[in-house]
Amino acid sequence: MILAFETATNICSVSFQNNAGEVFEKRTERKGSHSELLFLYVRELMQEHQFKMADLDTVLVSTGPGSYTGLRIAASAIKGMFFGLDVDIYSGN
Repeated sequence: MILAFETATNICSVSFQNNAGEVFEKRTERKGSHSELLFLYVRELMQEHQFKMADLDTVLVSTGPGSYTGLRIAASAIKGMFFGLDVDIYSGN
């Protein structure tokens, strides 16, 4: 299972891909809302699709181009959520 984050632009997006290959996404294009919505979107996806952080195999994060602040929001969130878990983390643009 994969969880992906996009916060480098005006888009704040969290996407989840299950083991069947289905993709689900929570997103907004509201500027300045990334820090308040990122964890909400993760929680909603976890509840709706009944998975736990420990169930994930891979985490993806966008590295831009875009806002440095947006990049730091996702990087800090990922570091906090996945510290100590056996999850592969990849970045790319």
